[in-house]
Amino acid sequence: MSDEQRSSLLAANKDVDLEPDTDLERSGGTSSADPTTSLNPSTSSPEPEPQGTRWAPLHPQTWKDSVKSFFSALVSGPAHPRDDPPRPISKLRPLELLPDRFRQKTSPNVRIIALLLYVLVWVAIWARVLLPYFTEVPQVSGDPDASVISLTCEGAVDFWKGKNAACGLDAHLCPKLPEDEDVIIRCPALCDRGSWLYSSRAVGDQMIKYRGFFVGGGSKDSGKDGAITHPYRADSFPCGAGVHAGIISPFFGGCARASFKSGPQTSFEATKGKYGVSDSIAFKSFFPSSYVFKDIDASVSHCKDPRLVVLIMNVVLGIPLVILGSSAVFIWGLMSVGFWTISLATDPPTLVDPARSETFYELISLSLGRFLPTCFVMYFLWKVSIKRTFSKPQEAREAHVSPMEPSSSPMSRLIFWYPFFWLGILNNITFDRLPVDRLTWKDLQNQPGALLTVSIFSVIILVCVITQAYAVWLSGRFNRLIKIYILMFAALFLLAWIPGLTLRIHHYIFALIFIPGCSTRGRTAYVFQGILLGLFLSGVARWGYASIAETNVSLLRGEPEGNITPPMIFDVNPDKGMLYWEDSFPEATEEENAVIVQELTRYTHVSLLINDVERYLDENQGSLNMTQLISTNEFLNALVKMATQDEEEIDLYLRIARYDPSSKKHGDYTKAYILSYPGFNLTMAAAGVT
Repeated sequence: MSDEQRSSLLAANKDVDLEPDTDLERSGGTSSADPTTSLNPSTSSPEPEPQGTRWAPLHPQTWKDSVKSFFSALVSGPAHPRDDPPRPISKLRPLELLPDRFRQKTSPNVRIIALLLYVLVWVAIWARVLLPYFTEVPQVSGDPDASVISLTCEGAVDFWKGKNAACGLDAHLCPKLPEDEDVIIRCPALCDRGSWLYSSRAVGDQMIKYRGFFVGGGSKDSGKDGAITHPYRADSFPCGAGVHAGIISPFFGGCARASFKSGPQTSFEATKGKYGVSDSIAFKSFFPSSYVFKDIDASVSHCKDPRLVVLIMNVVLGIPLVILGSSAVFIWGLMSVGFWTISLATDPPTLVDPARSETFYELISLSLGRFLPTCFVMYFLWKVSIKRTFSKPQEAREAHVSPMEPSSSPMSRLIFWYPFFWLGILNNITFDRLPVDRLTWKDLQNQPGALLTVSIFSVIILVCVITQAYAVWLSGRFNRLIKIYILMFAALFLLAWIPGLTLRIHHYIFALIFIPGCSTRGRTAYVFQGILLGLFLSGVARWGYASIAETNVSLLRGEPEGNITPPMIFDVNPDKGMLYWEDSFPEATEEENAVIVQELTRYTHVSLLINDVERYLDENQGSLNMTQLISTNEFLNALVKMATQDEEEIDLYLRIARYDPSSKKHGDYTKAYILSYPGFNLTMAAAGVT
């Protein structure tokens, strides 16, 4: 067949194929090849493709294509993004209608005036309740010259200056208060937990941490001396001891009368605590000073801490702002209320003593210094997240035409956002009472229950993150936010690897990380955003903008650094009453050892603690005549004689450290060696320093 013949045949076939289709299209008919279509003329023209769908590929997908399609859909979001605000709660319809009716019946100027008056009344009530406690000196009825000492929940320097050698040789610096007179102390609320130790402290051979610090004591019936408690060791935290004895309320604080007339004691028994606090600490040897609590025969003004009253008042008065206010009014209003509630009431950063008026102004100054940058951070959070959460889409605003139907759901704010906001604000009452101090591996290992608590909360947080991530995906903004969070966590990873520093995710940093991811309009976003905003305010109002990376020394919080290692007691001579020790050095390289030895040459003296009080401070000679020390030290000799009247053998708890006389600095102390006296049997100390 020639080329011309082939071309003619192909042209003929082409005409045959095209002509019937053309005729059918003109006549509106269908092809006989599709019987279903021929039965339904309406399907003769193809339907338009639904928006957002994609034609399936003509060839089968491989598993790689399937994975690629899955991740593409995961990142891109749904074809029709949705981010609707909460629907009004039908059972609360009258309350849901309140904001719209209020706006319909009042002009903007009237609403502004009403808001200003409401805020003024609020501030006036707040000042009336709180200011007298801060500014008016407590008065004892019948004794206008009596003074009342305001204390924090932690240790009071007027009672005992601190641990180890803080009180000097023979504790001559403690207590500062007169031992022949009673004193009245005023304690704040929440000292059941506020009197906890978060850095280890030695009591004899015990290491005390993560509990209230009160040794001995306990309530009893009033005796001839007027005491209503057994003696507490003088270094016990007074307000914590008052709660333990049931004299001070953990909810409202209060006043107590303390007396040092109980003097030295030969032992301190552990006793059961009141208000659910732990039992006191036992100490089976003598201590040079103690105090008891007595009944207050007179009434004392301004004893009760009003912080819980202020808290309840602010929670109640904030409800109208949540229901009636616009999103800007209620967010900015409650942000301010929450910040100042923490600073002035629930968790003040400093102690205010009415006897020293400058302390109140110091608190205001410190709080203002933190409030201004907080406003700028809040503006950032408002723009990137909060404003969107409490706004409505434009089409929803345009569609609302009926005055009989609520335009939003203020009750969802009240039920899902407001309680969780205060849950975060009250972090010192809520989350801080969980058995988790800090998210460092050492703290998690040392604190009982910390690992379990962190594990449970990690699961809860993971569920919350997945829930909110799904809401973000539905809104079509997952792609943008996931990129931001990848950069954010990459930055945190780099910070964690800076040598000499430790990454610290404080409350406010935790909130700043996750609030941008809560920029959706659902009720879950209300819950998460409320609690995160509360945690942010709690962190900055109480602690300020602490660094995200802190030095290892700053994390010790008074714990021993381990740099100046103490000598090690290795033997005693009962016949001569001698105690022997030898110098010790940490394990290190030759270069590090050279630096350590050079530094230790300045520490030419040794300090010896007996029963947690410094009794010897002199040149390091490698030995000490204990019998001579006890007989020549008037104070120590009297205590030993008093103790041996009741027991033939008494335990002396010995701890030793280096001392630099030029800088007057002590090195780390050993843990306690137990020397039975006068038998001179020595029990070696456990490894570690104090």
